[in-house]
Amino acid sequence: MGLSRYFYAALVLFYVPAICWFGYSGSLLKFERLYFAFVAAGGLVLLLNGRFSLRFPSPVVIVCIFLAWSALGGFFAIDSWLVFSRIITIVSRLGVALLIVEFVRRYDLLDYLLLSFILATVLSAPLFLISPQQYSDLAGRLYGLTGNANSYGVQVTASLVAGLYFVGKSQALAVKLAALAIIVLCIYLILLTGSRKAIAGIFAVFAIYAYFEVKRLSTLSFKKTLAFILPVSALSIVSFTLLINSPHFHRIERILNTYGGDGVESELGRSELDRIYLYREGWRTAMENPVFGVGLQNFSEVELGFFNQQSGTYAHSNYIELLATSGIIGFAIWYIAWIIAFLKMVRASGDRKIIANLGITMLIINLIYDFGAVSYYHKVSWTTFALIFCCLIYVKKSKSRYA
Repeated sequence: MGLSRYFYAALVLFYVPAICWFGYSGSLLKFERLYFAFVAAGGLVLLLNGRFSLRFPSPVVIVCIFLAWSALGGFFAIDSWLVFSRIITIVSRLGVALLIVEFVRRYDLLDYLLLSFILATVLSAPLFLISPQQYSDLAGRLYGLTGNANSYGVQVTASLVAGLYFVGKSQALAVKLAALAIIVLCIYLILLTGSRKAIAGIFAVFAIYAYFEVKRLSTLSFKKTLAFILPVSALSIVSFTLLINSPHFHRIERILNTYGGDGVESELGRSELDRIYLYREGWRTAMENPVFGVGLQNFSEVELGFFNQQSGTYAHSNYIELLATSGIIGFAIWYIAWIIAFLKMVRASGDRKIIANLGITMLIINLIYDFGAVSYYHKVSWTTFALIFCCLIYVKKSKSRYA
């Protein structure tokens, strides 16, 4: 006896909201755990009915190799318990992501997963717009329900990518207009976060997705190509106009003045200078411990007391963090997984290209964001990893109804 497709569609639809609405609030964590219990139950039913596939995308296997390497390195870490607790965290997020991927694959629910990102953003946006002070930090940066402006920026950027996908895919004018409205909302919310990587991500998303999608549409018809280029170009202009009038534009301008002209390091604010220090210390730590690093989550032990805190901090870059904590080999294993994913999707052809373009865009955006944040264990980042895994599965199919 199995569960209906509607049950699994509901689980997929509430995947991102469960994490982004409840996963960052101590008082609401019980709802996230309840959701995970339903996901586990859904997976168990599939398994008992012999309908659970054990064929995972190849990057998943490589991520497991990364975890095994990190576990081995844990025996040489500063604090082994920190390593194994981090591995348990990653395994739990990987497990939930793979269950969602299986539901999507089994019941053809990719659109529901994309709507999950949009749902998490659109339904919560009125709260932030009506009472912005309640969901912003002391600098006025919107952090939504995740409690962190950068995390919220990742969530909304994924919603932006989903909106662009529906603009390119749908033939219905009403759906296109709704998707465009969602994109404008996402742009506005990202600018309110003041997240430098998310703001840069707006233009990166437009450039990357437009490049691959125009290549696909140009093989179909000029009319379809033009129908995609015009709104995306208009949205880029709107984004730039909103950016230069944003209350957080100074965060971007400060960097541009320093690295885009004749600026000096003193032009940078405390945030940028702290990051430069952490990057240098992370690189030094990696060079001193090139094989296993100091162990996952142990960079905080190296930088104990930074910012005058009683505990340390992370490297503020996934590249530096993994180099320092898993060594050169662990770093290489992790990113080989995503290089393989990229190569598989970029080789997609025919009606699978639209799915491949979606996955490629999300993957490249993640790689860009990794310069300014640590993602390998991050809750929101794992929702985007699940989306990439789903795209990999879809591009392997001989036919797709998503053309």
